[in-house]
Amino acid sequence: MERRIGLWMYQNGGGEQIQNQLASKLNERDISVVTNLDLGNAVAHDGSIFCNDQDMGSLDLFFHIMQVSKHLIKLICIKHLALLFQLLITMKHLN
Repeated sequence: MERRIGLWMYQNGGGEQIQNQLASKLNERDISVVTNLDLGNAVAHDGSIFCNDQDMGSLDLFFHIMQVSKHLIKLICIKHLALLFQLLITMKHLN
């Protein structure tokens, strides 16, 4: 079973570069990453939430980081706690 994480990071101040590094490291761990999921563009339809044609409910994890602080993390939906740990470990190795 393929594991998939949705990821949205601020796009200025280096956020896009950090996002790309995270995605690359997670891909190395056989975790696919869907980016460009700004919830400002999300819509609800038939009991599901879609963002840029991505069914958010089909993701194992959605990770949202705002520019307020690189350490301020807002988790929206977690189905598999192990994926969260993988992501946090990956972030720690980027420092």
